[in-house]
Amino acid sequence: MTVSRPTSCGKTYFVKQLLQNSRFIQPTIQRIIWLYRRWQPLSDEIQRTVNPQVEFVQGIPVDLEKNSYLDPSVRNMIVLDDLMSTSARDPRITDLFTEGSHHRNLSVVVLNQNLYFSKDPTQRRNCHYLVLFNNPVDKQQIMTLGRQMYPGKGRYFIGKFEESTSKPYGYLLLDLKLTTLESKRLLSNVFQQQSPKNNEAIPTSKGIKAEQASAVPYSYENYQSEQTYESMPSCDDCGVVLDSMHDLQRHIKQWCPENESLKRKRNYEDLDDQTSPKKKKNTEWIRYDSGSDNDSDVNEGNIDENEGYKTLLNTAIDTTEETWDKKYDKYVKEGMNKEDAF
Repeated sequence: MTVSRPTSCGKTYFVKQLLQNSRFIQPTIQRIIWLYRRWQPLSDEIQRTVNPQVEFVQGIPVDLEKNSYLDPSVRNMIVLDDLMSTSARDPRITDLFTEGSHHRNLSVVVLNQNLYFSKDPTQRRNCHYLVLFNNPVDKQQIMTLGRQMYPGKGRYFIGKFEESTSKPYGYLLLDLKLTTLESKRLLSNVFQQQSPKNNEAIPTSKGIKAEQASAVPYSYENYQSEQTYESMPSCDDCGVVLDSMHDLQRHIKQWCPENESLKRKRNYEDLDDQTSPKKKKNTEWIRYDSGSDNDSDVNEGNIDENEGYKTLLNTAIDTTEETWDKKYDKYVKEGMNKEDAF
């Protein structure tokens, strides 16, 4: 399970409720280890109220991968609390996701502030549950996730997320198991109890009305006017959505914080016009040639990256040729010089 969003949004409180409501965890956990970066007041309450008692450990133990530390004969749970930078570089953490539940009798709960904190998607792809809280500052990650899970229907996902997080500390829980019905995949307010007298759903938190999310069939007609961003390109590394493939190229090459090695300037005057595809219009799109970069900007370690960027650019030109022509003509007519328009 991954619980993601910014600090002070209720991630630790959510995990506390999960551990206190043991009926949600099957099979029953026998040992809980909480790996943390900094101690927080709620940890004292967790240690007092959760059974079995939580073992708090600062940092990642050196013998984490050994059976002597995590006995496979015992049903274990590890909570990784705000250890993004450390866990992203530690292959032992990735191993917990790939072989933990099947080979080591282990469940893993990760609390982080960035859904795409690691370039390696292994942890995300092996996650069975994903809990998302609202972040008013950055919704790009939610939009990217919606596009990945519901191609062409991302607005349905956004609608469910906004509905579930409309109240303070609200969240959307994604059940990503293959056996889960689509109607039960997106849930909210899951911590409810059944009253023995009237069988009414009772929320565990005082003063907050909890409604079990029901599946709402997606209607394309209802969201047709809001589907513009569905066809917009996005950066696979940082999740930002851009207006065009032209903007995506410039973002990857100049601005993307996850691709420092690709931030270099192109020499437009040295590009080879002979490799350009034939066009019906007067515009000639120039294919990217890695040999045309300034020698000072390219080193031997970047050869493979240059070739990958060249392939990406040429593929984008071939598949979006007509769109690029329209954008180019528009920018030139508005007074932009040809180099900047390209």
